[in-house]
Parts: sequence; C-alpha cells; structure tokens
Amino acid sequence: MIPSNTPPDIISLTQEVTGFSQKSSPISYLGCPMYIGGQRIIYYSELVAKVVKKISEWHSRILSFGGKVTLVKHVLQSIPIHTMTTISPPKTTLNYIKRVTSDFFWGLEKDRKKYHWASWETLSFPYDEGGIGVRNLEDVLSQFLLNGQWNETMIRQRVHPPLVPKILSTNLHLQEGVPDEAVWTANDSGVFSCSSAWNLIRKKKDKSIISTWLWHKHIPFKMSVFLWRAIKSKLPTNERIINFGAEPVNCSCCSRPGLDDIDHILVNGNFASFIWNFFAASVGISHNQNTLRNLLTAWWGTEHKNAVQKLFLHSLPIITCWNLWKNRCSAKYGGKKSSIIKVKFLIQKDIIMLLHIAFPYLQWPEACAMNNPGKIGGGGILRDHQGNMRYAFSIPLGIGSNNFTETLAAQQGIYWCVQHGFKKIIREVDSKLLANWISYKSKPPWQIPQHIRELIRRVRQLKFFEYRHIFGEANSTTNFLAKGSHNSDIIR
Repeated sequence: MIPSNTPPDIISLTQEVTGFSQKSSPISYLGCPMYIGGQRIIYYSELVAKVVKKISEWHSRILSFGGKVTLVKHVLQSIPIHTMTTISPPKTTLNYIKRVTSDFFWGLEKDRKKYHWASWETLSFPYDEGGIGVRNLEDVLSQFLLNGQWNETMIRQRVHPPLVPKILSTNLHLQEGVPDEAVWTANDSGVFSCSSAWNLIRKKKDKSIISTWLWHKHIPFKMSVFLWRAIKSKLPTNERIINFGAEPVNCSCCSRPGLDDIDHILVNGNFASFIWNFFAASVGISHNQNTLRNLLTAWWGTEHKNAVQKLFLHSLPIITCWNLWKNRCSAKYGGKKSSIIKVKFLIQKDIIMLLHIAFPYLQWPEACAMNNPGKIGGGGILRDHQGNMRYAFSIPLGIGSNNFTETLAAQQGIYWCVQHGFKKIIREVDSKLLANWISYKSKPPWQIPQHIRELIRRVRQLKFFEYRHIFGEANSTTNFLAKGSHNSDIIR
C-alpha cells in the first residue's frame, strides 16, 4: 500500500525487493485496518461484522440476563479491544456496536426489538455504582493519546493546574548504579494493570451500599438483575406503563385490592406482607417498611453473628422478591392463583440450596424423611380419653429440618384443639428437643425461636398440657401422614 503518486519504477523495485504485491487502501494487518488518508466508516465493517455474526449465532438460544452479561463482557466487548489499542475507530462505529450489543442484551421478540428498560450508559457502571459491570467502549479508548502524540488537553484536565508547571520544571537527578524504576501510582503495588487504568479514565458515580449488596457470587445473576430493575423502576408495572399512555391496573396477586406497582407487589401488599412477616420474625426484624429501599436497608443493616447468618440476611430479600415477582407474573399472565404455601416453599428451597452451596463443609441438621434438604411436612392424630380418633391432619410445610417440622406440626395440632374447644391435652411425640425448648431447659436454634414462642403462647391457652416422649416405632402413623403431605399443597 503506497501513495497514488508513487512512480512506477519505485513500485516495481519495492515489489522485487520485498516480494509483496500491491493492494489498494485499505488493507487489514493483524486484524487492524491500515489506510491512507482520513478515516472512513467502511474501513471498520469487518470489525462490526464479527460482532454481528456472534450475536446472530446466539439469537436462537434461550439465555438469561446472567448468560447475556457474561457473553457481552467476555466475548462481544473483547472483539474490538485489539483494534482499539492501536487506533481509535470512529464514534459511529462504536455507537453501532453499542446499539447491537444493547439489542442483544434486552432481547428480540418476533424479529422486533424489546423495550430497553435502561440505557447502555446506565448499565456500564460497576456494581457498587449502580450498574451491572459491563464497560462502555468509549471509556476503553486510550484518552491520553491523540494521533500517537500526548493529548495535552486531556493531561491538563487530569492534573491540577498549579502542578503542571512544577512538574514540567522538575529536574531529574540520576543516581549512578541505581536503575530507573517505573511506578504506577494508580495501584498500591505500583504495578500497571488495565483495570486500574480503565478505572482512572471511565465515568464515575457515587457508590451505594444497596447497589453493592445486590450482587453476590452465590446468588443467581437473574435474581440480582431483577432486583436492580425493581430498585430503578425498570419493570412493566404501573410506574412505567403510565408513561406509555396505559391506565393503571390493579394487583393480580392479592385478595385485597391494590395497584400493580413495585412496592405493593414486593413490599406492602397483602400477599407480600404475609410472606415478609413469616420470614422477618425468624431474625427479629419488624416488617413495617413501605418502600423497597427501606425494606432492603432494614434487612441488610441488621447485625449478624456469623457468616451463615450474614449470607441469610443478604440473600433472603433478593430471593423473596424474585419469588414474589414470579407469583405475580403467574397470576397476571398465566391465569394461576397466588399460593402462599408455594411461594414459602420456593423461598425456603432456594435459601437452603444457597447455604449448602456456600457452606458445604458445615454439618447441617437432618431434614425430613424425604431428602436432606427436601420437602417437609407434618402429621398428627387427635384421640379422646378412650383412644377413639377424633381428628387427623397432614400439612405441607415447605423446606426445613426435623426440628422445624416438629415445631410447626405441634402448632397446627394445638391450634386445632383450641379452635374446637379441647383444653386438656397430652402431646406425644418422638422429639425430646421440643420438650426441652418448651420447658426452657435448652435453647432452640436461632432459626426457629419465634415458632417456639408461638407454640408456648398457644399452650398457655390450655387448661392442662403435658408433653410425653415416645419412641419412633409408636409414631409410625403420624410419620405416614407427614410423608403424605409431600404430594399436596393444602392441609388435609
């Protein structure tokens, strides 16, 4: 590639010496376009085609937001990096790559783009600054170089003005025998890294505790993305659909009327309040928050005693919001009825699975007879003083341990007795632990003290109560009823 006014004899001599053939501008060398004259967008068509080809290969796959973010960060945004380290593509080219990447992230439906709930600039901040960790290609460009020379304008922007003449007038005194050493002050180690350089030149926002706690390596990325969208009002609820001219609609998940907005669905609606009260009592949190941010602040600001409790307090609000939203969508779009038992079961299942993954080295309490962990259920039989059966029940209780099962089953049996006027009760079970907890002889696990207190409160409504321990062989019928609850979502 030589200028057009080069004499023919020079061209022939160059070809003879080098063995190269002549090609017209532009040419591609090591993946980068080389050209004579000014930049043209068409010179970067090969770069754009690589990005578009990758995206077209993924369109037929069902990908979660977590999968898409991984592909964007580690595949799509790595394709132009090599070119951008040597030359600066036109802004039009970068904007096109950014646009097709954003279309891929938010998805297509029947060859039509889905609504982009947030701009790419909003997404391209670190987690603790309110983004999702992708990078803005314009920030990746070397802003301190301009046409291969120092960008004096940029340097003066980054350096405090009074220091510029002082730096330029500083005389360096070399010490004989002491080699020069380059120190990268952006890192405490003094060693250069691309991440620290990018952190210097990128746009920044103030860090937020809520934004930081949204993300955890053991929590599925789709759950964190959902809660990120909820906090920023980027969901198809009343807060946003009214901007498209639609009328506000009522909630589909609650028995009591309420508007279909984020706080009602996830925080203060009748259905959501019941779920939050159930789990909040286990850690001593009072559920009286009216907004999602206040609720998250209350949970994430609660003092923890160990790493397990810390992860529990961190993850449960995210998992709960995710399952409340799934329940809302099933009721609104799938025609299904809201189920408190199902939502509680799914939340408990996700929490147990998360804790087992995060702390596999801990010895967890045994679960019910089905799995460890797995579904749990309670069963019981009420007989009169002559031994005749008056009542039997089988109740699904979600996910938990034997201790949790015994406590809830005892609550259910005593509650039924109180409601039907039976005030003198002898309780026979094969768990000595429960008897010790009720009599304050030992302290229950931190997960269930509120259930023990509720059980004691119900026992105090009786005229006579005695707790008897029996062997498991004598309890086979109630164990059969408990196992039968795993095939049902309702009390039988």
